[in-house]
Parts: sequence; structure tokens; C-alpha cells
Amino acid sequence: MPVCNSSRNTDIILQTAVLSEQKGHLYFKQVEDVVTKLKGDVRGLPQKCSMEMTRQLITVIQEQLSCHQFQQAETMIKVIKYLASLKQEEALQNLSVLVKNGLFEILVFVFDKAHEHVIGNGQTVCIEACHLMEVFLQTLNDVAEISEEARKSALDLFAVRLMMLVTDTTKVFHTRMEAERTLNLLLEGCDDAAVESIIKKPAMEQMMNDLAKYLYTAGDFEMQIALTETLARLVKKSERHKYCALWFPSLAVGKAFLDIQDEQFDSDSRRFLNCLNTSCPQQSVISFSCKQAFLGNAELKSPNDENLSEFWVDFNSASHSITMYVADEESDAEEESGLWETVTYPVEKVVSYSILSE
Repeated sequence: MPVCNSSRNTDIILQTAVLSEQKGHLYFKQVEDVVTKLKGDVRGLPQKCSMEMTRQLITVIQEQLSCHQFQQAETMIKVIKYLASLKQEEALQNLSVLVKNGLFEILVFVFDKAHEHVIGNGQTVCIEACHLMEVFLQTLNDVAEISEEARKSALDLFAVRLMMLVTDTTKVFHTRMEAERTLNLLLEGCDDAAVESIIKKPAMEQMMNDLAKYLYTAGDFEMQIALTETLARLVKKSERHKYCALWFPSLAVGKAFLDIQDEQFDSDSRRFLNCLNTSCPQQSVISFSCKQAFLGNAELKSPNDENLSEFWVDFNSASHSITMYVADEESDAEEESGLWETVTYPVEKVVSYSILSE
């Protein structure tokens, strides 16, 4: 079945490709080409999603993942991602059709299958499974952005799954970092009632304990910041003292956690994590304060934050990288506290370094 290019049928171009009778490699190439073309079209062509299209997407994804064809499954996930990223009204219409015909069930299926094969820690890495998981996480966030109800459903189904992936150190670090970012994006848009509903899940208390425990061995400052954000989003400030002694036996670390204020989260989290990391017998993140830092001949600027006077450089054992939080040069210099930007250097890209002390 040829892809329809009639100007009168531009809203079913994607549907036509998905329902095509084309087989094998040519089928997936056709779908991929259509998605790429639609994404590049400045007109932002709306696309309709029918019951037949949804069922075909689900069938093909199940077939491909059953025989570990992750790249082909990724192509079909990209279709869902495109439908979810359309303008609000169009995305809502498509979401209604997708949900009625098994969207969240297939998303759970995809996550669980990809999770099995996202393996790291010295083992052979399945690159295709990692790519699929990355596209999946982007798609999940796009779906959650469509409506409050979609976000609640996504958080209800995936909060525990994402936390389990984040703390599973046998999985690829980069994938776990993306899962942690996705979890925070889902939590960011939820109201207190939705978060409280998630907290009541039987597995959540143990998972929060696991996140707090993982803080000590995470081996990456950016991961630690994200984990701290998750714990802060899950537990109201007025309730944190109930968990503090369990999570952080050190009185100094516990106090630093309780001192975190939402309005100065970055600087307060830096103090908390510096305290936590230096309390560990075997530090997984080592941080140095400095007066100046240079990348080649370019000087990196410290964030314009009155609550943080020092410029920190973090050496990360798990991600094998160096990170610095620097001023976003594109932001308004007069903006209160400035904007922060993360600069990360993988160890394999570091040719040489030097440290000057006074």
C-alpha cells in the first residue's frame, strides 16, 4: 500500500504507513522515513490515530520485542512519540484512541522487555536495547505532558519501575541516569494528591529507602542531585524528619538534608551532598572547591548564586567523568541566582589536567 501524499489526506500519512502491507525491512524503513519527514515539516502536520492504527502498532511492537528486534520496536515507539508531541488538542484526541486500545499496557510491556537487556557493569551492552529505552523514556514524558490524567497514569505505572532501574547497578549508567531524569519530570508536574497516592503504594517506602541508600554509592554528582530531588519531591518538607534518621544516620548529614529549601535547592543540595560524600569511608564522588577553572584557554564561570560562594569540580567514579556546574552564559546576568548549566567531561576525552594550589 503506497504512502498517501494527497494534500486532502495529509492527516493520515502516518496512519497509512503503519497500516501498509509492506513487509520486513522495507516496512520499518517506510515508517521511519514518514516520521522523519513529518518531524522536519515546518507546517507541523497533524496526524490522526485510529483504533486500527493503534492495534497495528501494538501487534508489531509485541512481535518485534518477542524476537529481540529492538530497533524495529523503537521505530514503532517513535510513531507514538510523534502522535504524543503534536499540538495539545490533536495530542488529546490521539491519546484518547491510544489509551482505549491499550497504550499504557504496551508501554509497560516495552519497558519491561527493554529493562531485561539494558545490561552494563562490564557485561556485553545491547546498544539497540539502550537506544529503545532512551526513546521510550522520551515518549513516556511526552505522553505524560498531554494531560494531568495521563501524567497520573504514567506515574502510577512507572514510578516504582523507574526507581528499580535507577538503583540497579547491573544496568548501563547512562540509561539509569535518563530514567532518573524522567522520574523527576513526571513528579514535577504532579499535584500533592497524586504524589501522596504514589507514596501509599506498598513498594514505595522500600524504594525510597533504596534511593536514599544509593546516594552513598551513586558515584556521580549529577545522579546524586537528581536522587535528592526525587526524595524532596516525594516527601513534603514537614514530613522529612520522619525519614531522616533512617536514611541518614549521621546527624550532620541528616541536618543538611532537612536544611534543603525548595527556593535554593541547588546550593542547599550541594552542601548536603558534600557533607554526605565526605562522611563515606569510600567516597564515590570526590569534590574540590576552586577559585577558577579552565577548559583549554576558556575560563568557566561560577553560577551567580549568592548562597554558594565556592566553585566546585566533581570527580565521579561510577560514570567515569568530571562534572562542573557553571553559569549559563546565555541567561540574563541580572537574573536572581543566575541559571546553572552542567558541563560533563567523560574520562576518555580528558587528555591532560593540572591543578594549581596556593
